[in-house]
Amino acid sequence: MTPDPRQAAVEHAVKVKALALLAREIGDIGFCQALDLLAEGTGQNKYQHAASILRGAVLGRKAINDNHALRRIAAFPMARRHEAVGIVAGQLAGAGASEKEIDTIAHRLRRKLRAKETDKMAVSVSSIP
Repeated sequence: MTPDPRQAAVEHAVKVKALALLAREIGDIGFCQALDLLAEGTGQNKYQHAASILRGAVLGRKAINDNHALRRIAAFPMARRHEAVGIVAGQLAGAGASEKEIDTIAHRLRRKLRAKETDKMAVSVSSIP
C-alpha cells in the first residue's frame, strides 16, 4: 500500500510547525539537536544539512591552497607554462603518486590558472573609464 501524499504533506507540516515551536522555546542549539534527531529518524540528509547551516558549519570539501604552486608556475616563461603545470603537479603529488593523481592535480592547477586570468581580465576591463 503506497502512502497517501496528502497525508505525508500534513505530517511534514506538523513536524515543521513543531520544530518552529521548539526553536522558539529552546534556541538554536536545541533546534539543531532536534534536526539531527529528525535526520536520524527519517534518514534524510536535508535535516542534517539544515542543522549544519544553523551551526555555521562549512559544508563541502576543504579548499586546497595552491598559491605557492601557482607562483612557481608563473615563474616559468610563458612558452613553458603548460609544461610547468605538469612538472609542479608531479612535485606536489610526490614520488609515489600515480599518473591519475598527477593529472588530477594538474587539472586543478590549470583551472585555478584560468580563473586567475579571468580575474585579471575582469579587473583590467572594469578599470577602463
